[in-house]
Amino acid sequence: MHEEFGCEVFAFDPTSKLPRDVAPGVTFHEIGLQGDEVDVSKTHSHQYDALDASKLLTLGEIIDQMGHTGRKIDVLRLDCEGCEWGVLKQLACSGESELVEQLMVEMHFQRRILAFQQMRIS
Repeated sequence: MHEEFGCEVFAFDPTSKLPRDVAPGVTFHEIGLQGDEVDVSKTHSHQYDALDASKLLTLGEIIDQMGHTGRKIDVLRLDCEGCEWGVLKQLACSGESELVEQLMVEMHFQRRILAFQQMRIS
């Protein structure tokens, strides 16, 4: 991707221990995405019960931490085993959706319907 299109790729997974420089133009970060003020114990897959919540940040926090304020995100792909519900709400309510050109989401429904109802916008 980097060589052919000149793009930067940033990968995030709080459950993996990959090297920081995965490939040319691909940087890995051992952090994950979550919506603001979301109780991850109610929104993530059971397989992540031992997840360290301190490794979970909102999109805005990740952007700030990486020094990417003001940059557009061409493609944001979410496969976060339940965080997508809180992240979608965060994107819609915070205005961060304006930073994202394309959004690809893998939805997970195991424990989400109740969690989503609890997060609904009044």
